[in-house]
Amino acid sequence: MDKCLRERVIVGTSAFGGLYDSISYDQVYATVARAVEKGLKKFDTAPHYGLGVSEQRLGAALSQCKAEMSISQVAVYTKVGRLIHRRADSNDNDRIETENLPENSLFVDCPKENCAILDYRKSGVTQSLYDSVARLGLTSIKELGGVRVHDPEIADRYETEAFPEAFITLRQFNSFEVSIGTNSVRVARRALDEGLVDAIMLANSWNLLDQGGKDLLLSCHHKHIPVDLAGIYASGLLAGGNTFNYQPATESLVSKRDRWKSLADKYAISLPAVALAFAFLPPAVRFIAIGLRSPDQVDTTIDLLETQVPLLLPNSGHLSSCIWRDAIGLGLLTDCDISPFLL
Repeated sequence: MDKCLRERVIVGTSAFGGLYDSISYDQVYATVARAVEKGLKKFDTAPHYGLGVSEQRLGAALSQCKAEMSISQVAVYTKVGRLIHRRADSNDNDRIETENLPENSLFVDCPKENCAILDYRKSGVTQSLYDSVARLGLTSIKELGGVRVHDPEIADRYETEAFPEAFITLRQFNSFEVSIGTNSVRVARRALDEGLVDAIMLANSWNLLDQGGKDLLLSCHHKHIPVDLAGIYASGLLAGGNTFNYQPATESLVSKRDRWKSLADKYAISLPAVALAFAFLPPAVRFIAIGLRSPDQVDTTIDLLETQVPLLLPNSGHLSSCIWRDAIGLGLLTDCDISPFLL
């Protein structure tokens, strides 16, 4: 296998919190163990994922792996911006994220008694960080690979002068990489322009169905700020699902997905492999986060990285140049979207 590609994958753990479908701890452990065994040793989680459940399950699984397997150091990235409280303990001053209450959430394994409180202030960020360390079963914040300010676009704080506070608070710990995790190109751009971050995690803005993050990726490359991409399968539509950006996909998006699949079939390449290769094209991209929920999905990802994805990367030969040129000819991409990354 191309070792460099394997080392550029982060295991996304939203599924560990029951995204769309419930998942058992045993399945989480089996997934984590297979990932570690195959050399995937970076994990991205958040309090948001199942109202703390993803962090708890990931921490327990990694602890079990360390006890049962001989593994080297893993890197865990988590996020701040949401405090997980018991609903009974919240008060009128708390900004409860109502769309993420268990009865409304996409995460079906949320504890019914919990809620997420949006808090990007210094005190909230600090408390969120220590709460995450506890849920992950870590002994120190220094064990974290990085911490991301999560979804600040949903809070009024983005529009205020207090926006930098969360980033400044994290940087004062001087113990881990400070980044942002967002679906918003606009918010990521502000964090970049104000020099608040060491890296950016950008979700759902650079994939086969949405290239809205192109200019930001170019700017990050010029400023030497690495980007970790999430949502490379468009939250499922490019990997056999029926959702786009966490909502039911429209007919036009399904049609575009099907046209991409026909192009992939022409070259005897799977659609997920094309999506993976596309994510790796921008030089600013450091890691890509792939949500995995089973050992079989780990094995499939490893197989794609080993056998198909390298064929589609720049300077890899005839197939790479042909498939992207055909995509432009079919109107699936524009020349200006992709040509800066094929040089």
